[in-house]
Amino acid sequence: MAKDLNILFYLPKLNPVKYRGIDIAKLRANPIVKSDDWSSNEFSSLKRTFRYLHYKSQNRRCSYCRRHLNPLGINEHIDHIIARSIKSGWMFKPRNLVLTCYQCNTQKSATSAFAPGQTFKRLPKKSNNYVLFNPYVHKWSEHFEVEDNLFLKAISTIGQNTITELKLFDYKYSIKYADEANIFGDTAIKRATKRMAKYGKTSFEFKSAKKLIREIERHI
Repeated sequence: MAKDLNILFYLPKLNPVKYRGIDIAKLRANPIVKSDDWSSNEFSSLKRTFRYLHYKSQNRRCSYCRRHLNPLGINEHIDHIIARSIKSGWMFKPRNLVLTCYQCNTQKSATSAFAPGQTFKRLPKKSNNYVLFNPYVHKWSEHFEVEDNLFLKAISTIGQNTITELKLFDYKYSIKYADEANIFGDTAIKRATKRMAKYGKTSFEFKSAKKLIREIERHI
């Protein structure tokens, strides 16, 4: 039976993680100097705790594409909404961290999530300060929808910016969506074929649908 991914992917605005006393003490004892400090072994337990807490608060899904994460968030990526290379001092700010899948995090560049020309001394909390999706200030369903249970579609400028920046049009996302929606096979091929007829051959919509069809045909 097919599932409606737009219902399954619902995500309210996130609440930031509250650090434990032991975590706060560790951060105070190890002041952040440069962006590479993120990889210090001193913070391994803190990051492990963060993964677990956000695994639950994000309904076990990536904060961007909404695909399922590994159990307990093990080996999943922690993304900095504002990149470490831009603001190393915000590296461990709870409101600057979200749990993502490998693909979303590695495809995201260090481009600023702020509107052009904007700079801040403190991490802003207003939605209009951001040009990319931020799950602490934006609702997922107000910026994205899953079209035909296969393709992530923007329904706002912020959604479009995020899809472009993270390459969320990649056919690999559609493979995951088709599998979860129980439409992997002929149904997905028909919907992808319809999408190809709708868009020009040079568009990413056409190219991703074509790659999706090839991949499905390899497995059925």
